[in-house]
Amino acid sequence: MIIGYILYKTKLITDAGSKTLGNILVYIVIPIVVVKAFLITRTDETTINMLWSFALGALSLFIAIIVGLVVYKTKNGALNFAAAFSNCGFMGIPLISAVLGDNAVIYITGMNALMAILQFTYGQYILTKDKSIINIKNIILSPALIALLLGIILYFCNLNLPVIVATPINGIQALNTPLAMIVMGVYLAKTPLKNIFIKPKIYLFSIIRLFIIPFITIVIFILFPVDNKVLLTIIIASSAPAGCNVVIFSQKNDLDTEDGILAVCQSTLFSIISLPLITMLANLLLELI
Repeated sequence: MIIGYILYKTKLITDAGSKTLGNILVYIVIPIVVVKAFLITRTDETTINMLWSFALGALSLFIAIIVGLVVYKTKNGALNFAAAFSNCGFMGIPLISAVLGDNAVIYITGMNALMAILQFTYGQYILTKDKSIINIKNIILSPALIALLLGIILYFCNLNLPVIVATPINGIQALNTPLAMIVMGVYLAKTPLKNIFIKPKIYLFSIIRLFIIPFITIVIFILFPVDNKVLLTIIIASSAPAGCNVVIFSQKNDLDTEDGILAVCQSTLFSIISLPLITMLANLLLELI
């Protein structure tokens, strides 16, 4: 992130360059990461854990959506959107891969695809209050959904890809963590730091996104008799800061982006502290239960 910040400030990367990197992540790298997660030997245990992860991912999104609705109702569509949808793609996948290993990424794929669908539907609705803008075609052609379906097919067919295919997949997958963090650093560099810290409502948002939603998720999740690795995967994903899509969809619909930008930037900065704390708390409680 620091590298991305410096690159932007020294004009070695531009807004157009940052957007291009983001497109590479969304349309190439993250789908490859999702597909790669399914290229493992199929076992009954992994299949059961995967099904649990789909259900728990949906539950974690439901929790975040309900909290966002209770706090913001119709007052602030951008902060409602940002509370409901964490950055489980750009930040969640790299973090889970680093903390729990590449094999754990399979447990976030369902949540990622469902989030993409909800952002195109429910997300756009709470921003605009206009049901007519929901585009079914965009949902069907979502990179996350296509990658999920392809990965599931490969998993259940138990296919071994030839080296000529597997080698570039491994190489592209390795781009995910550094590229995502560089893009986040560029995003932070675009916003004057003083603006991130002057609005009380943004502090309240960060508390909700980084602490309240994850804490509620942990309390509910410890009731489920599921592998701790699966539980931790979804908890980390749901504890990530606000995702950049709140800004992207606001721009797409010609809405004010200020609150979205500030929410993303402040929660991303504060997540450097909150994510380790939430992960340690979750790990401690899961071991005690």
